[in-house]
Amino acid sequence: MWQELIKTSLLGTERTELSDELKALLKELKLPKVPSSEQELLQLLSVYSSIKKSTVGETKIEIQKFETPLESQTCNVESANCLKLILKGMHGDAFSEFIGLLERKEQVLPPAMLPDLFQDAITNKKLWKEIKHLIGDRGEWLLAQNPDWQHLAEQPVEVDWTLASKEVRVMLIKYWRQNEPSKAIEAIRSTWSEEDWKSKADFLKRLEVGLSEKDEPFLNECLSDKRKEVRKAAGELLLKIPESEYAVGLFEFLKKYIYLKKVNIQIDLPDEIDENYGLVINFLKKKPLKEGVRSIALGQLFSQVPLEKWEAHFEFPAKDLVPMFLKSNERKLMGEYLIEACRQQQNEKWIAPLLHYWLQEKSNLNFVSWHIQSLIPFLSDKTFNQLTMANVPKEPGLLGELVPLFIFLKNSTQLWDNDLSEKILFPFKEHVSTLQSFDWSSWHYKELLKTAAYRVNPTLLQHGWNEGWNLGNSGQEMWQPEVEQFLGGLRFRLKMYVAFSG
Repeated sequence: MWQELIKTSLLGTERTELSDELKALLKELKLPKVPSSEQELLQLLSVYSSIKKSTVGETKIEIQKFETPLESQTCNVESANCLKLILKGMHGDAFSEFIGLLERKEQVLPPAMLPDLFQDAITNKKLWKEIKHLIGDRGEWLLAQNPDWQHLAEQPVEVDWTLASKEVRVMLIKYWRQNEPSKAIEAIRSTWSEEDWKSKADFLKRLEVGLSEKDEPFLNECLSDKRKEVRKAAGELLLKIPESEYAVGLFEFLKKYIYLKKVNIQIDLPDEIDENYGLVINFLKKKPLKEGVRSIALGQLFSQVPLEKWEAHFEFPAKDLVPMFLKSNERKLMGEYLIEACRQQQNEKWIAPLLHYWLQEKSNLNFVSWHIQSLIPFLSDKTFNQLTMANVPKEPGLLGELVPLFIFLKNSTQLWDNDLSEKILFPFKEHVSTLQSFDWSSWHYKELLKTAAYRVNPTLLQHGWNEGWNLGNSGQEMWQPEVEQFLGGLRFRLKMYVAFSG
């Protein structure tokens, strides 16, 4: 019944009449007479929604029952209790780790907590992305029981594309691109000439999921649209199809200005930007450009091209090309836009040597101002630990606040290996235990401790990590809240690990 109500409300009563099923429901509920079918529909939605949310009432309507037994793989009570604390904000930084443990154990979220999670997911897309594959059969059933949650479901109500609103069409495109990519193109084509430019641009942006060379003909047609916003959206998608005519053409253009001179990369700045490619960076006319604008234009176009193309073209691996770009005659330009390219493409093969170059402090390039730290989450745990250990000072000691390695560790999202944890935190523990008076020189470590509480292996607590801090005198007392917070995070995570092993 809900499906019928939703379908009718999505289409609108001006486009479709109430079905016989809905008319029968209207009669059965004995609702007061209203002057229009639209008001009848609103009455039905309001009353039926109330019925679904309450077990009180004399209606004969039966809510769909979930007859499948509770999944055996649902996480246990102890794990669920840990999740409750996380969602209350006491250990929010442990949420992703909790999700990871669920995945490794092939378990699903506790059904009793799903309503609150669904409610939060309505406005938190990141949360939904993390949990949607872990809601289980009960979760899939539960989504259909509340109209506020139904848009979270993978499969929308199927309606006639030509009659659907823009919002419904966007939902349909999203679903089709995940399941039947070509169906989305067929539907968009059928009404393309009738759409306003904003709708066209919005529909194109949804095509990134499931994008393939089959989409190229339609996107090429869109390059001729009279609105630059539509042409730009189409061009950006074509650049994500590496062998498309458009992407190949841009790379041919860039090769004229980025080339090898002996074994060094040489950068020349273009006098003008071809409007065909300039549209993706908002350069729309052929005209002489000032030097600063020329460099920005070249850098932005460079960041749009798949980095693997340079490997094939120059016949050097990424680990060699990164320093070559950063030592070129336009190294500041390349540094900034190489970071941007890595951020867009999330290519670890290029990100790792770029971060390694930064950590080694081999240049005076201002990597932090270009937000190189935003690349850290794209590293796997293994690559992160290898990269860090390769750049840890041979002599133990505290790291300076502006040292790249300190910034790298403070912004990490990966789990630290035991050896790394010891090399970074033992010198700090020794420092605190020997303090005789207030010392602000190491105060930046309080931020590192907040990170480390959710990155260090919590089983290290069983090997004496919670002992020997010696916070007795006045100089050490200043660190007591931070140390307790660090150890508290480890204790909670150890409790979480034990719960999942039970």
